[in-house]
Amino acid sequence: MKEIGILEFEQLVMARLTSPRDYARRSLVLWNADYMDYGIAYRVIKQCCERYNKENPNDQVWFKRSDMTFYKDDYTQPKTSCVVRGKHWNRFLNKYVYERVELKRCGIIFNTGCYSPDDQDEWLRFVNTHTNKSGGVFQDCAVIVCAQVGGVSYFGPNNPKFILKEEQFGECCDIYQIQPTIEEWAKWAEQFYGSEIIKVVRAYIEKNGVGVIRGFDYWMRVMMELVSILKEHKVRSLRQIPESEVSSKMGGWVTEEHPDFCKFIYSILEDNPSKE
Repeated sequence: MKEIGILEFEQLVMARLTSPRDYARRSLVLWNADYMDYGIAYRVIKQCCERYNKENPNDQVWFKRSDMTFYKDDYTQPKTSCVVRGKHWNRFLNKYVYERVELKRCGIIFNTGCYSPDDQDEWLRFVNTHTNKSGGVFQDCAVIVCAQVGGVSYFGPNNPKFILKEEQFGECCDIYQIQPTIEEWAKWAEQFYGSEIIKVVRAYIEKNGVGVIRGFDYWMRVMMELVSILKEHKVRSLRQIPESEVSSKMGGWVTEEHPDFCKFIYSILEDNPSKE
């Protein structure tokens, strides 16, 4: 397994979009990566597809998030339907609608790594061979997989039967862990979050160590929640919201694991007055 930064991951994704047949039957396995919309992997893949489409107007691609039905979904077709969200005029309905369906090359299958307990062997077979009950993955479609090493929650806590090991992945798998420096991560995250939120969360990570507290994807979710609180209160700065309110809104998934989080970030705000 190799640790890579965000830029290196972007390069790996773009290579698979640009020259997909060079990676036919190969899987890019992301060790312990989050598959949610706020995660690094999802956002980088989305941005790479958008960049590729801008540079290649005659070869439009999209990516499909593959989940629990990976074992039967049809990945054999050269082009598949894609729901494109956005406002556009429908002349038949005589009104604006907000999504449409297009046929595009599925440039990437982004598998979440979630499966039922009885399906682990079948999931590994899909990752290692690019085949399922519907046939083989089309050769122009790359496969990127999130390997949830400890298994998803319904497997039970640390059930040894479902803990993944590198040797379960064949020679066709390139295994990486996205582990940028805190400087690279903070700079990259600026496009999604304001400087105040990045500043306080970064300070907390530097105090505790990113490796000890789950990793950057976890803190991407934390920042998303902080942004949601700002929007709910229609303010630009956390200092305009009482600490107790932020603590209650963050919920137990943060405050139970990191009971000092809100108190710490408010101490940073007090020591560093915001210019926003």
